[in-house]
Amino acid sequence: MIQPSTFVGSLAIFMAFAIGFSALGPIHRLQMLRAVKSVGNRFGEPGVRIFLALVASLLLVAGVMILKDLRPAFAAPQAGTSGSNRNLPVDQHKY
Repeated sequence: MIQPSTFVGSLAIFMAFAIGFSALGPIHRLQMLRAVKSVGNRFGEPGVRIFLALVASLLLVAGVMILKDLRPAFAAPQAGTSGSNRNLPVDQHKY
């Protein structure tokens, strides 16, 4: 069974290459997407190619980060600060 993070990371990298290669070739099929169409209306075909290259590079970075199991600091809780690992003060007084 494939791990979910391996599948998602590989899918992100595959999509990055697919979008990146489509930015180099004819982009008529991608112009059906609403975001790509609005970029094309505003900046023309060179703007669409730059936009698709940025999306492809972001997907590539995200895919590599997922495969390497890298997370931003705010995404992983620090040990001993939450849940059952929390260091609670011990009450010295017995009731």
